[in-house]
Amino acid sequence: MDVIKTDNKLSPTKDSLTPPTNMAEVTTEGTTTKQSGGGKGSSDDDPDDGSSGGGSSGGSSTAIIGAAAGGAVLLIILVIFIIIFIRRRRRENKSSDTHLYEKPVKYKTSKNKETVNEEQTHQNNPPSSDERDENPNVFTAPSGDVYAKPIKKKPTPDSEYQNGLQNDTYANMQADISAGVDESDGVKISRFLFYVEEMKKNKNFGFEKEFNELPVGQTHPWVVGRRAENVNKNKYKNNAAYDHSRVVLSGEDYINANFIQGIKSEVYIAAQGPVEETVNDFWQMIWEQDCTCIIALTNLVELGKVKCFKYWPDGETSFGEIHVKTVKTELFADYVLRYLDIKKDGRGKKIIQYHFISWPDHGVPKYPTKLLAFRHRFRALHTVSAQPIVVHCSAGIGRTGTFIALDMTLLRLIQLNEQTININETINELRNQRVNMVQTLEQYILVHNAVLETVLCGFTEIVAENLKTEIERLEQKELNKSFTGFEIEFNKLSSVCHPFAPEECMAALLQKNKSKNRDSKIYPTENLRVYLSGSKEEEDPYINATYVHSYTQARAYIATQAPLPNTINDFWQMVFEKKTVVVVMLNNMSEEKTIYPQYWPDNFNEEQKYGDLFVKMVSAETRGPIISRKFVITNKNLKAAVTEHVVRHVQFTDWPEHGVPGNHSDVMDLLDSVEEAQQRSANGAVIVHCSNGAHRTGTYLTLAIQRERLSSEHVIDIFRCIKMLREQRPQFVGNLDQYKFCYDAMLTFVESFTTYDNIPKVQKE
Repeated sequence: MDVIKTDNKLSPTKDSLTPPTNMAEVTTEGTTTKQSGGGKGSSDDDPDDGSSGGGSSGGSSTAIIGAAAGGAVLLIILVIFIIIFIRRRRRENKSSDTHLYEKPVKYKTSKNKETVNEEQTHQNNPPSSDERDENPNVFTAPSGDVYAKPIKKKPTPDSEYQNGLQNDTYANMQADISAGVDESDGVKISRFLFYVEEMKKNKNFGFEKEFNELPVGQTHPWVVGRRAENVNKNKYKNNAAYDHSRVVLSGEDYINANFIQGIKSEVYIAAQGPVEETVNDFWQMIWEQDCTCIIALTNLVELGKVKCFKYWPDGETSFGEIHVKTVKTELFADYVLRYLDIKKDGRGKKIIQYHFISWPDHGVPKYPTKLLAFRHRFRALHTVSAQPIVVHCSAGIGRTGTFIALDMTLLRLIQLNEQTININETINELRNQRVNMVQTLEQYILVHNAVLETVLCGFTEIVAENLKTEIERLEQKELNKSFTGFEIEFNKLSSVCHPFAPEECMAALLQKNKSKNRDSKIYPTENLRVYLSGSKEEEDPYINATYVHSYTQARAYIATQAPLPNTINDFWQMVFEKKTVVVVMLNNMSEEKTIYPQYWPDNFNEEQKYGDLFVKMVSAETRGPIISRKFVITNKNLKAAVTEHVVRHVQFTDWPEHGVPGNHSDVMDLLDSVEEAQQRSANGAVIVHCSNGAHRTGTYLTLAIQRERLSSEHVIDIFRCIKMLREQRPQFVGNLDQYKFCYDAMLTFVESFTTYDNIPKVQKE
C-alpha cells in the first residue's frame, strides 16, 4: 500500500453563496412527537459521541460568530451582507418543477420480511397516541417493500458547485432584518445571521428551546433489532435500527443501520461504527447496497475507549466473503482519504473512505471550517448518484446526524437554490428515520454555525489556470466603486474571525509570563501552545509559540515571535526538543524603532551557551536577500546516545515590518530553500518567526500551505486558508497589502511553469 500526498485535480467553480430571489419552498409532512427537556444529554447511546452536555451552556461553539451585541451585530450585517450578496452576478434558473425522484426510492428488503407487530415494539416504552401514527414520509407496498415518498423540488445541476445562490438586494435585506424572529417556516438566507445571533442570546436560550422540541428517544418500532439474536449487534442499548427504514441484509438480516432520504436521488445510510462482531455485516452491507463511499467521523480510540473497529486493512484481508485491499492513502491535516478495492465472487468494486480525524474527544469542533473543508472535498470527489452514502461515527446518531443534516442543508441551498433555511425541520426528518439523530445541543448549534459560515464566506477556491483572471476581477472596484474585491474579502475575514477568550490563553496571561510576550495582544492558546520540558528553576516554562497545521500535516509549523533577551534560551530549547530542522526568520535585526537581539553566535565554530545548550555556527551563505546558516546544537548534560541536533537557519532580509517584499520571486526562492532543507532532513516542525510572530509569519505560512495544495490539486483557496490560520492565531496576515501579496506571489509561482501540469509535487520523506 502506498501512502502518498493527494494528486487529484479538482476544478470546482468559485461561487460565493448569495441569497436567491426565487424561492422553492420546502414542505415536509410528518407528525412530531415532542418531549420537553429531552436530547440534552446522550444517555446510554454513546456518552462520547459528540458531547456529553449541551444544556444551556454556551460553550465553545459560540465562538464561531462572536456573541456581538447591539451595534456590533448591525455592523457585521451592514458590512458582510452588503459585501457578499451584491458582488456576485445573478444566475437564471428554470422555473419548471419536476419530481425529485422519477420513481419512488426503493429500499432493499428481504423478500420474506416478517410482519412487525407494532404493539410489541413499545412494550418497554409505551407510546403516546401521536407516536403510533405511521411514518408519513414512507409507504409500505403489499409485498412488504418500503418506499420513500416523492418530494417535489426544482431541477438541479449534477455538480454542487455549478450554481451559487442568487443575489438579494440590500433593501430587501434591511426589510427582512426589521421583522421578528418567528422562523417556524424557515429562515430567509438574508436573515440567517440575525437569526443565529438572536438564538445565541442568553446562553443559547433560543437554540436550546428549539432543540428540546425535537422528538426524543424511540418513536417508531424496532422489533427486529430487539430480538434476542440481534441485541448484541447494537453497540448501545438505547439505539437500535427502526424497522421501517432499516437496512436489511441477506441471510441473518439485521445490522444497526438505517436509510436516510436525501435530496434528489441520494440516500444516506446512517450506521453505527463496526465492532469486531459486526465488521463482516458492515462489509456485506457495503457490497449489497452497492456503496461507493464511506464517511467516517470517529477515531478508532478516543479517551482510551474503543469507538470503532478498524474495518480497513493496511494491506489486504478478507471480512467474511468480502476481500478488501487498501490501494492508496492520502493524508491531510484533518482527514484521511483511503482508496479501497473490494471483491467477491470474482467481481470488484472501488470504495473511497473519507475519514475525518479532527473531531475533538469532547464536544464539537470549536470552528466549523475544518468540517466544511472535509465535506467540500467529499462533494468535489463524489458525484450525486443513486448509491447510498454510508455515514458512521460510533453510535451512528450524533456526529453522523450532524454531518447528514449539514450536507442536506447545503445541498438544498446550493443545488436547489432554496431561499430559506430550516435546519430544525431537516433534523426532525432525520429523527423520523433513525433515533436521536443530532444528539446534543452543541451539535445542533454546530450545524447552524457551519451553514452560517457557508452563507457568509461562500466558496473561494480558484483553479490554477483561472488565478490571473480572478486577481483582475478582485482588483476592480465594487459596491458603487467604493471597495475593491480584495478589500471586500479582507474585511470579510476580519468580520468572521475573532480574538481568543482570556480563558483560552491562561498561561500566556499569567503575570510571570507577560514579560515573555513581545506583543501584549498576540499569544498562543492552551491547546496549541508549544510546551517545553521543565527544570528545577521553572516547572512549566512558557514560550510565545503556537503550532500551525499545514495542508497535509497537523502541527507542521511553529509560529513564534522574534526572541526577546529573556526568551533566547527558551527559543533554543524549543528548537532542540521539537527536533526542528529549519528556522525561517523574516525580520531584520533592526526595524523602524526596534532592535532585535541576535540569538546565535557571531563566529564560525565558536560555541555559545544558551541555558543547557551549546550552539555552534558551522556555515553561512548569502544569495540575494536570503542568508542560510547551519547550526549544531549540543546538550552536554544528556546521557543519551544522541546529544547533537543540526538545524538550518534561513533569514529573509527584504520584508519590511508593515509591508510586503518588493519581489515575488525572491519569496518563492525562500520557500524553495526551506523545502529543500526539509527534504534533506528528517521531518520536524518548521519554526517561522517575524517580529510579532503573526503578520509576516502568517503571510509566509499562507504561501507555503497554498503551494503545497496547488502541487497536489491544482487549486488554491487563499481566503479559506487564512481563515483557518486565524483560528490558530487571529492576527495572522495583518493588513490588506499582505493579503493581496498572497495572490500576487502565488500567480508568480503558477506562471513560472510552462504548463500547469509541470507544477512540482511536494516530496516529503
